[in-house]
Amino acid sequence: MKVFTCVAKCTNNFIRVPAVSPGPLEAILPVVIAKKDQSFLFSTVKPLPAFPIRIRDIKINVRQVNFNVIENFVIFDLEISQDVVYVVDGRVTVQGFSDVFSGAMPVPGAQKGMEVRADVEVEIFYNSSGSSIFEQVLVNMSLQLIEYRNIIL
Repeated sequence: MKVFTCVAKCTNNFIRVPAVSPGPLEAILPVVIAKKDQSFLFSTVKPLPAFPIRIRDIKINVRQVNFNVIENFVIFDLEISQDVVYVVDGRVTVQGFSDVFSGAMPVPGAQKGMEVRADVEVEIFYNSSGSSIFEQVLVNMSLQLIEYRNIIL
């Protein structure tokens, strides 16, 4: 007796299946192994080139997030860019900054080679004194660790 296995690949939410299946169907599907929500608080000081009359706005953007999964931990590097809009001598001025924050999250069940799907939110709370801005950067992360497994349909 000959047994044939036909492999189907899952891309996003679609499973591509061959038109004619000669036997059992096997699909490679993503399986959520672990989930973790955690917040981090980082402190920074930003120097401005002049004494601002007031700070109008700080616009933030998450530029890049890198993850490294090791046994029971997920290590991250988060790059954030900021545009500080402030008023000096009646003129509106914009100063750009970029920061990299690093940290680690304990995630039971994490193994090297797992894929990380993340939702990252960043909030900045600030106070200014002279030509310096004192910031508290709150990073909220929601992670899912994904492993691809062969599932027989």
